[in-house]
Amino acid sequence: MLAADQHYADRFYLAAEVVSDSDRKTLTGKREIYKLHEHCACILTVRQDRCHVRIDTRTAAGWQVKLLAKPTDVLALADFGLHCRVSDLYKGTPLLPRSMRRTRR
Repeated sequence: MLAADQHYADRFYLAAEVVSDSDRKTLTGKREIYKLHEHCACILTVRQDRCHVRIDTRTAAGWQVKLLAKPTDVLALADFGLHCRVSDLYKGTPLLPRSMRRTRR
């Protein structure tokens, strides 16, 4: 785990990680470190082993958490130009069976 004064960038606005069960022990601590950075506005955590996305967003009232767990849920981060379905994050992985893939017309 990184110490609070260790970092990889001086300024970032969005932290995003793809995580698995083995990350469970360090993930909460990493989120807290990201929250200490004054410019960080959003922390996006995507599970690699199941359809699950956690969005921590900084607001005037503090940090808000939103969980998305269905492939049809919409992941919208307007400040970062991101708008897609959760299923779009899992395209090409074992979690998105061929029967769920939709062809674009």
